[in-house]
Amino acid sequence: MAQPELIGRAARMLVDAERPLIHAGGGCSPLWSMDEVRELAEYLSARSPPAPGGWRHPRRPPLCLIAAGYGALGAQAAADLVLLVGGRMATSISGTASLLGEPDEQKLIQIDIEPENVALNRPVDLALLVTPRLRCGP
Repeated sequence: MAQPELIGRAARMLVDAERPLIHAGGGCSPLWSMDEVRELAEYLSARSPPAPGGWRHPRRPPLCLIAAGYGALGAQAAADLVLLVGGRMATSISGTASLLGEPDEQKLIQIDIEPENVALNRPVDLALLVTPRLRCGP
């Protein structure tokens, strides 16, 4: 579990964001976190483009976006804060994080279980390292 003061800081950043976006990658397992991510996206009115192998918002637009569609590309670039959960940012040919806004204009919170994944392709404003929860059965 991440430190409580960092969780509080992340919560404040999310609530204060005007155009939040949740990018849930392959590490955001539908077995235990789909409901939590969906509830957070709906509470924040955060758009959620699907990630390859990652979580997909089960609802219809405007929150759920089509992968690599104009809406997703525009939302990723225009977001004032991105919450990256369990994923690595895709990189462009130049090796920089692609499909996002400029780091000085867009905040990034990254949640992951692997320290080496944090800020791998782009600087983060806040990192939360968590211990995975495992569930057996329904």
